[in-house]
Amino acid sequence: MVGIGAVTVLAILAVGTAITVVVLLYYVFEYLRGRAETEWELGISYLVKEKGYNRGISLFHKLTEDRKRNGMVITRTFPDKISKSEMLDDINILWLSREESPYSIDPTSLAKLTHLIRDFIRERESAVVFLDGLEYLIMHNGFETTLRFLQALNDLIILNNATLIIPLDPSSLSVKQLSLLEKEMEVHRLSMNVLRLFGD
Repeated sequence: MVGIGAVTVLAILAVGTAITVVVLLYYVFEYLRGRAETEWELGISYLVKEKGYNRGISLFHKLTEDRKRNGMVITRTFPDKISKSEMLDDINILWLSREESPYSIDPTSLAKLTHLIRDFIRERESAVVFLDGLEYLIMHNGFETTLRFLQALNDLIILNNATLIIPLDPSSLSVKQLSLLEKEMEVHRLSMNVLRLFGD
């Protein structure tokens, strides 16, 4: 009987410990999710380190859908393809391409791109700009020219209380180049896995 009682006590302790751990994890994830909700300050340019753009576009969705903010997407992906796959039907999309089309912009026309972004964020309160294709811009304009473009763009984001999100594969740049970018932008470090556990 003593043995059975000891086993019962141990079982109760194990269950109690498991429940405590689950509760603690819940509050930790709730705290992190809360940070994800509040960390998006206006007038900030965010660098999202990733291969592809899945995490960056998820963050873009969060701001444009949950917070009802106007969004603009500049991408290397063909607009019809990205609008269907990412549900961006009501979003302004510019295609970084040298092919002529109603929604394309030449990657070397950085002054024109700056002008289009400036007009968009000036006319819409707390606008969100998603720029996918930084590596492509660097390839066509060189790193230093693209960096100056980002510096000017960052100033516009600050002055107009907008938000800029740029996904970037860190391996595509040298350590020095990445360091220079990080000085101009806020590195977004929160994993989207935290948000997926309890939903967006």
